[in-house]
Amino acid sequence: MRLIKENIIILVFFQLLITSCELDKGKKLFTLLTPSQNGVKFSNDLTETDSANYFLYQGFYMGGGVAIGDVNNDGLQDIYLTGNGKGAFKAQMP
Repeated sequence: MRLIKENIIILVFFQLLITSCELDKGKKLFTLLTPSQNGVKFSNDLTETDSANYFLYQGFYMGGGVAIGDVNNDGLQDIYLTGNGKGAFKAQMP
């Protein structure tokens, strides 16, 4: 009997979870901006060689990442972009 009650509770929980997670299709979270609009021009250009290629290093085309935050407390959002190339790029947004 206890197992049946636990299964019913779990079933109700997942039913509520599934029905409460509805996507609002009319609302955009992000807007795509061109480099001329946002002032950030970054490209992770890679050149394959015999020692640096996808077959030897499977993360070759995956790149790095991006982080945005006010790291130095100057009131401006700092952008940190990482890549597989010559190093990281740092910029500040007004």
